[in-house]
Amino acid sequence: MAYFGVWILTIVWSVITRCTKLERFYDGGIATLSLVAGGIAVGFVSVGLEADIGVFILLVLGAGAGAVALSSLKISEAIDLCSILGHKWDNCKCKRCGTTRDEEHKWILEGNCIERCSICGKARSIEHEWKDCKCERCGITRGEGHKWELLKGRCIKKCSICGTQIEISHEFGNTNSRKTEEIGNTGRYVDFRYKHSSCKRCNIEMGNQRAGMYCPECNTIGQYNWTSDGDYAEFLFNCSNCGYKIKEEYREPNSALGRT
Repeated sequence: MAYFGVWILTIVWSVITRCTKLERFYDGGIATLSLVAGGIAVGFVSVGLEADIGVFILLVLGAGAGAVALSSLKISEAIDLCSILGHKWDNCKCKRCGTTRDEEHKWILEGNCIERCSICGKARSIEHEWKDCKCERCGITRGEGHKWELLKGRCIKKCSICGTQIEISHEFGNTNSRKTEEIGNTGRYVDFRYKHSSCKRCNIEMGNQRAGMYCPECNTIGQYNWTSDGDYAEFLFNCSNCGYKIKEEYREPNSALGRT
């Protein structure tokens, strides 16, 4: 029965060797040699106790079978080992089980302001290298730092770097003109002063507006009063310089009523 005891000792030895040498096995296959050597050693002990070469051979074969079984361990057993012994980190990745962590990455610039870890593949954005409104590395633009240039003859400015265009306020200036017109349908003509507004830069017009009337006697510009109720209209002018007066009443062309 002694050889059964030695066999049990061999199994215990194999288990102890597996637990203590498993990590080394995955790093270099040392555990296999340890099991074989352990089996042979126990075999010699059993020969000394039993003097039975058959038991020795059996123990050696048992140790060899244990080594083969250990050599075929799945990676999942290594993961279980990491949960006991802890990970064996190489920067951000465990050399034993492949688990990654978000630290100690090896960043490599990929362009477009993105870095990628050469070990685990994680990517991250980095700060742009701005020159005015454009990143010199990736070419993206931003809404500040523009270099504006005014387009000739237009109220638009354009960035010379990114091409962005925006409209700017017009610079209106006023010019005056003189125009002869009839007072309603009275057959009486007078000269009105017109105020013309246009942009000094792009020449866009804001239209003409009457800005007074020239006195027929002294040519002074004065104010007039022109009212209408839809049926009849009244035109009044009183020159502040010479006192010349105009009062005209007339029926509106589209009126269907008469004066009451």
